[in-house]
Amino acid sequence: EELTHVYTEALSDGSQVLAIHFSSGISGTFQGAQVAQKMLDNPNLTVFDSRKASVGCGLMVLEAARMAQIGHDLQTILERLEEMRQHLQCLFTVGNMEYLIKGGRISRSKGTLANILDIKPILHFDRDGYIMPLNKARGHKSAMRKLLDIMENQGADLSQQTVGLSHANSPESAEYLQRNILTRFKPRELIVGEIGPVIGAHVGQGTYAIFFES
Repeated sequence: EELTHVYTEALSDGSQVLAIHFSSGISGTFQGAQVAQKMLDNPNLTVFDSRKASVGCGLMVLEAARMAQIGHDLQTILERLEEMRQHLQCLFTVGNMEYLIKGGRISRSKGTLANILDIKPILHFDRDGYIMPLNKARGHKSAMRKLLDIMENQGADLSQQTVGLSHANSPESAEYLQRNILTRFKPRELIVGEIGPVIGAHVGQGTYAIFFES
């Protein structure tokens, strides 16, 4: 109902509306968007599953807005968003395993052992928008270095990209990553944000994430 109201307001002046939503792999919002779209049955409304979250989703919104501002049509914008959906990497690690245990992403025994051994999982959003393990590191500093190494190895022409960084009440980690990303990769632009409550409920405090295109 809330989405229907928001869409109706946005469509009221006859504009084309492109709604880019959080990954359907971790939230039911996109399914709700599809229901609202069907109810409204308005050809000017397009809903898009980013299959990303946090600043990852934000980078797609920013790209679409910038393209629209300089006059690109909807189809061209959707083609670019599809390209981003395929290539945008969203990598993160967590402060501790408790929220992954609560969310059923890891068993209590494995999660507790990882906490004791200070093992940090490197997680990512796969192409279908689900959170999956990618790698692991021993300790907080090692995890940050591993994230940066993956970014270096997988990033495509990072100096020409707008890249992203987000964190959940972890400003020191964010500052370290920001400093290293700027000096090491010299991206065209770096967007920094805080992880909101929807993602925070899945990953907990101390989480930090990087976003770039491969």
